[in-house]
Amino acid sequence: EKFALALLDVVDNLERALAAEGDLEAIREGVRLTLESWKRVMEAFEIERIEAVGQPFDPTHHEALLELPSDEHPRGIVIEQHVPGYKIAGRLLRPAKVVVSKGPSGGQEEEGNSESDAQQEA
Repeated sequence: EKFALALLDVVDNLERALAAEGDLEAIREGVRLTLESWKRVMEAFEIERIEAVGQPFDPTHHEALLELPSDEHPRGIVIEQHVPGYKIAGRLLRPAKVVVSKGPSGGQEEEGNSESDAQQEA
């Protein structure tokens, strides 16, 4: 019941944004208010976003979509996040969908091995 009640502000803000026909700035403001309301609800119910970029790949919190060579990041570091992950009260709600570095670009053999490693880790 508390969760549903907390969502009412989010619904109200979305309705205000939709009612602001043609006024792009009012729509933007409605979306911004909705996002702020949603973040407050998430915080109140201990829902937190998983920040993955720059972190070591962790198969308990990340789902590897792809491995790409990177001269800037060592192997196993998350270099892109396509979909954020979330935890609720410390438990995984949804893993972050990420792209992982396989280190500096190398030969074909290395690429084949690290791709299968990422699939095993995921």
